[in-house]
Amino acid sequence: HYEEVYFLDESKKVRLSAWFVPTTSTAPVIILTHGYKGNKACGELLMAAGMLHKHGYNTLILDVRNSGHSERKTGRSAMGQSEYLDVLGAKAWLCQHGFHSDRIGLSGASMGATTLLIAFEKGLPGFFAW
Repeated sequence: HYEEVYFLDESKKVRLSAWFVPTTSTAPVIILTHGYKGNKACGELLMAAGMLHKHGYNTLILDVRNSGHSERKTGRSAMGQSEYLDVLGAKAWLCQHGFHSDRIGLSGASMGATTLLIAFEKGLPGFFAW
């Protein structure tokens, strides 16, 4: 069971798509991001989301800008230098839906991990590392 959700990046300029896979509202939530030329439907993210769900975590599987069903402004990757705004937008969406920022974690594949490291640095306080 998942819900397709849409929200804006932190700059409010890019519309993003994600899948929210809930367990309980009291469980932590993990934002998962894909690598270069990937999207939220890639196997490595789905496998991680499945394992996390099995162990009681909520997950938000994100299509960063210019990928998947998220808005395509340039069609090119900025290798995390702009995409971190998407992660911060995801964090804001989660906070608006009742998740406290200290219960939001991050997990990324390849370039997605770089994007998350930038978001972690720019978005503190609030994230925990997974």
